[in-house]
Amino acid sequence: MCIMSYKKVMMDVIRGGAAEFVPFAPRLDIWYRSNKLRGTLPQKYKNASLSDVIDDLQIGYNTMIPDFLDCDSEQDYIHRGIGLLTGATSNTHKVIFNNVDVTSEHTSKGLLVTYKTPHGEVSNITRLDDEMKSQGITAAAVVKHTIESVGDYKAVQYIFENAQVVPDYERFNKFQEKVGDRGIAVCLGNLRESGIRFINMELMKYEDAVFGMFDHPDEFLSLRKALDTFLDNLYDVAINSPADVINVGAHFDATLTPPPFFKKYVLPHLKKYSDAIHKKGKFMASHTDSENKGLLRYYIDSGMDIADSICTKPLTSLDYNDIRSVTGSNLTLYGVVPSIATLENSMSDYDFDHFIDELLLEIADDGARNVILSIADTTPPDAKFERVQRIAKLSRQVKPK
Repeated sequence: MCIMSYKKVMMDVIRGGAAEFVPFAPRLDIWYRSNKLRGTLPQKYKNASLSDVIDDLQIGYNTMIPDFLDCDSEQDYIHRGIGLLTGATSNTHKVIFNNVDVTSEHTSKGLLVTYKTPHGEVSNITRLDDEMKSQGITAAAVVKHTIESVGDYKAVQYIFENAQVVPDYERFNKFQEKVGDRGIAVCLGNLRESGIRFINMELMKYEDAVFGMFDHPDEFLSLRKALDTFLDNLYDVAINSPADVINVGAHFDATLTPPPFFKKYVLPHLKKYSDAIHKKGKFMASHTDSENKGLLRYYIDSGMDIADSICTKPLTSLDYNDIRSVTGSNLTLYGVVPSIATLENSMSDYDFDHFIDELLLEIADDGARNVILSIADTTPPDAKFERVQRIAKLSRQVKPK
């Protein structure tokens, strides 16, 4: 049983108040699943659930990104090749495909899903085998993308124009009940916030999408607009859900979404959704787990409240003070500890102790506000568990000024 309300502590931070201490809420689902599958969980946790581990460590439950393997049936994952993530974690909707014949088949290459439309047939293949799971992979890899030629655009556009987003709030309420006071039950609307990124991150190979944007501008724009409308419908369901925090978009990066691209194609969508979220008295997060140099000012402009899984040196070029000097008190930084800091083959015990002591000192000197510690992007399967325990212990000693 959770011995204190981490939910309250974390919400106090997000609201800009002075929490009792700096909360630590690492994402542990990948670490837990991988080590359980390999039989390498710490001895005391051999028969423990993830919630048991969280309670024992006296840390918060991180639900910013779903446990992608927490599924009730194949219907939860067969559409992941077209960028749709539903499951029993962090989900508030289901999608019904009208006037489209959908078939799925397990093949030697992976899960083949075919969509038959009046404009032709398109398909994709995703793969997630036991070996991948043992390495900590929970999101299926796309082996074959849905759009491979200009002839596929119209069929995919038809799929999303006929896709109906239906609330599934009862399922989310069950998830919220499971999380309880351990943390905030976050709703992930979608990993993408805009039609253009839905295309170049989900439906096509990135480089093909870049060429397609210029080689076939009319078809590309028409599909993009259809996806924008679909995402509007999806986020409307998410925003009207019981969730207090809505996660909008993921994997912004100075290379994949350079500042000029971000300003033109991403920022307007984030601002639209943050305005709608704030009108409901809720908070918007985005999964900012990559290189954020040059993007931080646009995060502020977007109305984003929480920079989820934000990462620092030595995994990116920015340290805590670099980030805070731009964001000030406008953003809650949720992350800050880079994943490689927990790995013995990347950082020695001496260097880890020095790193975490310096980081916590910087946070304390900054007032110990607007920050929720986590391991960005996630706790690796091979993380040295004593380091997770040390962060948990030391974070409770850092008090806001």
